[in-house]
Amino acid sequence: MRHRRAWATFMGALLLLAMADFRGAAAQATVTVQGQVVNGTAGAATPAGATVVLHSFIANRGLAATLQAVTDAQGRFQFPGVALRDGGSYAFAVEYAGVTYTSVLPSSALASTVPLTVYEATQDLTAVRVQRQVWFISEVNVRDQTVAAVEFVHLVNSGDRTLLPDLSTPGQFSFLRFSLPPGTTGLEVDSDLPGGQVIPIGTGFAVTAPVFPGPHDLNFAYRFPYRGPGISHNQRLLQGAEVYQVLVPERFPTVQVSGLEPQPLLTLDGAVYRVWEGRGFAPGQGPVVLLSGLPQPSLLTRFSRGLARPGFWEAFIPGALAAALALLLVYGLVQTPRRSRPAAASAVSSGILEGRAELVRAIAALDRRFQEGALDQSQYLAERQRLKAQALGAGGPEAGAP
Repeated sequence: MRHRRAWATFMGALLLLAMADFRGAAAQATVTVQGQVVNGTAGAATPAGATVVLHSFIANRGLAATLQAVTDAQGRFQFPGVALRDGGSYAFAVEYAGVTYTSVLPSSALASTVPLTVYEATQDLTAVRVQRQVWFISEVNVRDQTVAAVEFVHLVNSGDRTLLPDLSTPGQFSFLRFSLPPGTTGLEVDSDLPGGQVIPIGTGFAVTAPVFPGPHDLNFAYRFPYRGPGISHNQRLLQGAEVYQVLVPERFPTVQVSGLEPQPLLTLDGAVYRVWEGRGFAPGQGPVVLLSGLPQPSLLTRFSRGLARPGFWEAFIPGALAAALALLLVYGLVQTPRRSRPAAASAVSSGILEGRAELVRAIAALDRRFQEGALDQSQYLAERQRLKAQALGAGGPEAGAP
């Protein structure tokens, strides 16, 4: 009986919640959304018959509804009965000339006519210029001898057409490209450009996202190795740059930059940076930046890193054994008691020494063949044991006895 009462209570609560949701939905305000698609390219036609999609989102709950409308001859569109949701957002999207244009608005903006601007496309990369590019050295790992860097790029499409990358025409570069230092790893790219991909190209990478008219920001982080106290980086600015800067935190006091002009110290978020700068770089040009004074690992660190290098022990052990054997043989020859012998005995002793030298040379040749991969390990060990036995046994005190 208790179970039945609990079940009835539970079902009653569900019914009350459903009724509350129904009353809330019935009381929810709606609005007819008016908008217009306009062409921002001078002299271009107004997009008629284009499909506009509206996605409405509820805060913390995700997509709530999707609606569609078609533009008329003047590019106007209309969405009747759109539910107004507190804290909601409304995303408008239209595809034109191979590019999707979007606009995201809060519910308070739906009372006015919603503008949605599109542009004609171009493959002319000169429409885009880099106003500022900054190479920021963020960290130096002495043990691994790597540098962590971030590059910040502020660029502008100053025309009235969208740069639409074309990957189908060989030799035509209608997309953004950036160079990287040799040996770069861990590349991460972030930007406000819509869609597109990051693809490796040459000594750097390319971004295939369309570039709308107006300003944009892009940044990319990576690591690159260094082996000496300095490294030279030919920074090719493939889109050019009105201003190019290198920033090094003051906590790396030994790191210096050549190839650019030093500037006053810069303080950002409480941290102090040394700054070097160049100006007026045409597309494809750029400075050769030399980072010098990079910290070096200690002798112990370099030794331990060498021990951990793949293949070290495989190459070291055969060579060490060969060297030890040769040392033992030489020691044995030097320590052999010298006795007074007749001329015939001296001749025999000379022949024994020559035989030992031949065996030592044979062992060294065997080691070299094994290191070059000409012998497998079992063949190598068996032959080496045989030669070693001959070298140690031949010419002993009894070997030359009459």
